[in-house]
Amino acid sequence: MRDNDYLYRPPAPLSRRRLSRVPAWGWALILLCIAVTLQLFAATFLILAFGPKSNDNPPLCQSNLRKLGAAISLYAQDYDGTYPLAQNWMDAVQSVEQDDAVFKCPLVQQSDIFAYGYSFNSSLAQLKHSAFSNPALVALDFDSARTRRNANDAVTSLPDPPRHRGISPGRPGMSWGNNIGYVDGHVALVPLQFKDDRR
Repeated sequence: MRDNDYLYRPPAPLSRRRLSRVPAWGWALILLCIAVTLQLFAATFLILAFGPKSNDNPPLCQSNLRKLGAAISLYAQDYDGTYPLAQNWMDAVQSVEQDDAVFKCPLVQQSDIFAYGYSFNSSLAQLKHSAFSNPALVALDFDSARTRRNANDAVTSLPDPPRHRGISPGRPGMSWGNNIGYVDGHVALVPLQFKDDRR
């Protein structure tokens, strides 16, 4: 027996005892898990902050175009079946459709709160509602790259690339296209290759 064996030695601190039990490969594993977790959080944040906006769901835009089409038709009924002037069509139907949000495409609003995003088919201005043999093929209002109020043209300003993704008539699955409201009141997601079949 040595002289100092009888002296009291305090136990090592608890943290030192626990740390000494973890092997070296265990520390590497713990650090790897922390690094992967931090990267997953960073990736999730970046995707949510800067990822693609949800434009896979066009029903609200279609609903707006349907309401605008109904307002234009009501306006025409009040004026002997005649459509409004193209240069102030929104102002003309504002008395029928008073909700200003209906005049604005929700996807355009995400990037510019003052933009509208819908146009009126200028070739219909001052024409009679009854002048068309097949109103289901005549575009009335539509998604437009022109974002000012009262925008109008002969269906030449459809956004390219298309604004919405959804189910398009006659095409299987999801496809990209623009919403177009027709004289008969229906609205459809139409691929970019579009012709106005007015007769």
